Amino acid sequence: MPLIRKSTESDTDAILSVINVAAQAYRGIIPTDRWHAPYMPLADLESEIADGVVFWVAVEDGRISAVMGIQDKGDVALVRHAYVMPPLQRKGMGTSLLRHVRDLARKPVLIGTWADASWAIDFYLRNGFNLVPTTRARSLLRKYWSIPERQIETSVVLADESMDQNAPRFDFLMNLVVDVGEIVSMGPAPLGERRVVSILGGTFEGPGMRGEVLPGGADWQIARADGVLDIDASYVLKEQGGGLVRVISQGYRYGSSEVLAALARGEDMDPSRYFFRAILRFETGAPYLESLNRTIAVATAERKSRQVLLSAYKLL
Repeated sequence: MPLIRKSTESDTDAILSVINVAAQAYRGIIPTDRWHAPYMPLADLESEIADGVVFWVAVEDGRISAVMGIQDKGDVALVRHAYVMPPLQRKGMGTSLLRHVRDLARKPVLIGTWADASWAIDFYLRNGFNLVPTTRARSLLRKYWSIPERQIETSVVLADESMDQNAPRFDFLMNLVVDVGEIVSMGPAPLGERRVVSILGGTFEGPGMRGEVLPGGADWQIARADGVLDIDASYVLKEQGGGLVRVISQGYRYGSSEVLAALARGEDMDPSRYFFRAILRFETGAPYLESLNRTIAVATAERKSRQVLLSAYKLL
């Protein structure tokens, strides 16, 4: 069995050599615009180490024959730059290093690699990792890796079994600032006090889209006997490209009676003192926004005197 140890500064040249020799396997396999020689310049390796990548090495006969980095990203750890010298591949070095860094991580582990590097993908699959669906993988690559968009398009992500692939995942969709009118009470109704709040305008902005909230919508509310405000709003967004989008927003707001009374009077309250969440669905005939017709978003919200602020996250 090889000796596995944490790298030292004196190992830099040996690590660089292993990476650049083993990375020759990528030549002619990965997109040509992503290949360059050397595959990893010294400055890039030093930058990775400065960014928190900790390298572990496998030593055979006094020489570093395999390397693997681990990078702590808070809620997950990333395996980075895993390479074995070609003559020693398929002899257990990579597996030994992978088991070692996984044991160190003590949190979900993610691995990114080239989509066309089938041998690397097979290696991780054999060692208990699973491929992450494409949409989710690209979200993870943007969140945890600092790589260009072209590399995101041509990469895959694998996750170990400690990362629950069935747990809901979200991507930021947009922020909305919705201008609202006075609360108009319509009196007692079978389910509680019926209220209506006119939507007067506002703005929204998210990745690849921005525009205005058109006046004319409304929020039909029921103030229930248990203190929960049941919200059912509908309004229209006009994206700067001209597309119109209907928003259907349904949710709950609740808190202490004092906080709810203050909000009803138009007073600004610390949003940590009450619960305000909504589910958003969309309807549009604009071709360039058609993906919204298949989108469900969850929004956190804050009630201001004459505005509602929402941050919406797309359910993946």
